Amino acid sequence: MAGFFRRIFSKLVYPDGLRCLLCDNELSRDTTSGFCPQCQPEKVTHSCKICGAELKNKYQRYCNSCVYVNSEHYFDFARAPYPYSNRIAKKMVWRLKYGKKAYVAKFMASDMSELVKTLQWDIDFITYVPLHKKRLKKRGYNQSELLATHIGENLGLEVKSTMVKNTYAKVTATKLGRAERIKALENTFSITEKVAGKNILLVDDVITSKATANECAKILKNGKASKVYVITYATSQGDNPGLYKNIAKLAKK
Repeated sequence: MAGFFRRIFSKLVYPDGLRCLLCDNELSRDTTSGFCPQCQPEKVTHSCKICGAELKNKYQRYCNSCVYVNSEHYFDFARAPYPYSNRIAKKMVWRLKYGKKAYVAKFMASDMSELVKTLQWDIDFITYVPLHKKRLKKRGYNQSELLATHIGENLGLEVKSTMVKNTYAKVTATKLGRAERIKALENTFSITEKVAGKNILLVDDVITSKATANECAKILKNGKASKVYVITYATSQGDNPGLYKNIAKLAKK
């Protein structure tokens, strides 16, 4: 009972956003990320110049898939503040996506917005990865739309729904491999808004295989969009030391 009254008192004294999302410690009023110093995850410090994947090798400029995998990028650049390999960043993504914790979106969007400000991208408006209506009904909200809405408020940019998802997948993309994701996403989106000549910021929660972001960017580029930039909360790791060894062996043959 004492714990119950302590939580009620906490909510009265400290409004939403002033307590750490993980440990519930008090936060200073100028905190925007939602974390106390002890829980604050490390941000991406070095990334692929194209897709923003985290790179551990500080001398590497591009990730393996951007250099060695035979795939075309329809988006111009992608970035994320946090590595998906970080357990706290991953926990935040899963809380928003599967845990019905919609309130965390504004804190995630704050970090994403701050990163966009540093990139100096010329953006006309913001859009987001759509959900199929069945998935939307089941989940209750589109996490990418929530993030986009908060980012739009932070940056003073209009948020537009530009696409719909026509195909419902019973298995979520998180359970598929890269090749399977690419195949499953082919022709699943269609454009609903005029985007010709526009520079667009595409928002999603996480970028791993890049399949979703790339397919959405392809639809926007087919609609004659000028530029498509991608911002997510978390990104995958883009370098694999084992691959370098294999490439070095092939080069000697």
